[in-house]
Amino acid sequence: MINLKKASTKNGYHVVVRNLSSGSQDTIKYVTDYRFAEEGKTLAFITTGDEVRTPGVYIQELTSVNLSRYSQPKKENTRE
Repeated sequence: MINLKKASTKNGYHVVVRNLSSGSQDTIKYVTDYRFAEEGKTLAFITTGDEVRTPGVYIQELTSVNLSRYSQPKKENTRE
């Protein structure tokens, strides 16, 4: 499957999260907004989805590999 989606304001941009201690990094694709916790090591982000993640709001614990989807978009009603 070829992904024809391009990074843009509407689709979101790629965010690279890098652990400076270990050198490991992860790229989160098509992020439209994100916030780091003021206290603790948590990242919250909204993505329009890619081949790994479905669209939604996610919470990433940066000290582990735990990723939780907090919500997902409502499906639109389609009428033919």
